[in-house]
Amino acid sequence: MIIRNYPEILTAWHSLVKELAYEHPKPLQWGVCVAFPDIVEISIADALMDSGLHLGMSSYTKSRWTRFLRRYFRPDLTSWVAESMRKLTKYPNRPFVASYSINLNVHDEEGREGHNYGGCLSSLQIRVHPTPTVILYSRACQLDKIGFLDLTLIHLVAKEMKRLDLLKNKKICGKWIISLGFISAISQVYYTKRFKSKLKGHRLKQRIEVGRTRHNTPFGPLKRLLKRNQQLEEFGEIPRSCPVSELSLNFEKGDKE
Repeated sequence: MIIRNYPEILTAWHSLVKELAYEHPKPLQWGVCVAFPDIVEISIADALMDSGLHLGMSSYTKSRWTRFLRRYFRPDLTSWVAESMRKLTKYPNRPFVASYSINLNVHDEEGREGHNYGGCLSSLQIRVHPTPTVILYSRACQLDKIGFLDLTLIHLVAKEMKRLDLLKNKKICGKWIISLGFISAISQVYYTKRFKSKLKGHRLKQRIEVGRTRHNTPFGPLKRLLKRNQQLEEFGEIPRSCPVSELSLNFEKGDKE
């Protein structure tokens, strides 16, 4: 198992992407992807720290956050956190763990039902002893894109735990276990532009450069990210995106995407 420790959410995100792009000595590589060769366990010391998190960092709009919630959760997510916290703080010195039953509810980004190998999120859990922690298990995660939403989920669950005011000013940590963590040249077309990342020494350099020149591509994911690059140049931010501080775990069953 690969074990990594980070102080907060944003550092965790950038560090994981950077490691796969430039630093890891023996990554797995296929097609346009580079992956960690083993399960990754990530510890985040302060899951409450915001650090200016913004959905535009990963090319997403606010509606994509709602779609993410609707895909894996039911409208009872906020009430589950509240009820679980009441149960867990009733016995604050016992290492009990509450688990949410994740289920797939809607289609994926390409309009297909589910994934070939099952849902990407496997389990969401919380505990209060010995340290209040949000625990997320991901079967597979494209770290430089959807990984931002997974980390946002950890952050917002931690905020909800804190909002209930049952923890007596204790910090809340994050624990993220990923069975397959990878980055893609497609998503790097946007990521490297957004953060002005160097291409020299990047494991996907040639594929990223090719992707940036294919403006008439029929390939949906690349086409969308090239459009995001254009919007970033034109507006300085992705239209209809928003800071993570404006998001919540609340949604209604009939909410539009």
